[in-house]
Amino acid sequence: MASSSTAVDSDATHLDGVVTSSTGSWYDVQVGDRTIPSRLRGKFRLTEQDVTNPVAVGDRVTIRMAEEDQTGFITEIHDRTNKLSRRAAGPREGQEHILVANVDRIWSVQAVRLPALNARFLDRLLVAAAAHDISAGLIINKIDLMTEADKPDVMDFHLRYADLGYP
Repeated sequence: MASSSTAVDSDATHLDGVVTSSTGSWYDVQVGDRTIPSRLRGKFRLTEQDVTNPVAVGDRVTIRMAEEDQTGFITEIHDRTNKLSRRAAGPREGQEHILVANVDRIWSVQAVRLPALNARFLDRLLVAAAAHDISAGLIINKIDLMTEADKPDVMDFHLRYADLGYP
């Protein structure tokens, strides 16, 4: 996901970037080598009633720099190549909650022990990735904690997913 700090207009107040974190009403937008705290313009909050969060980590956005400080306002959300989402819970039940956007690949990092391998979680992740046309893979770590008794189960776990085509 490459982004540039190319100005959209002649006075360089509009910049393109990628959302790298989301906390409450604030978003960190990576513009070149800078991270600019930014807020969402009200028009997006009012028009996106079918999702809990119109902006997600990974979104490519255009921001306008505020004159009074070094923060920005998100003025445009660019088209997504894909997204990973789920149904919201609680008072917004039934709405879509976007977890992440513009994903190249999802990696599930599974520990041999502490915590143990979790096939149920991995299966859910792989189904979600496939449903959203996102490549996925598996990383098994903490191999140094594996005992001789663990080896058959760990190898079976690894081969089960490798045979399905997951690296």
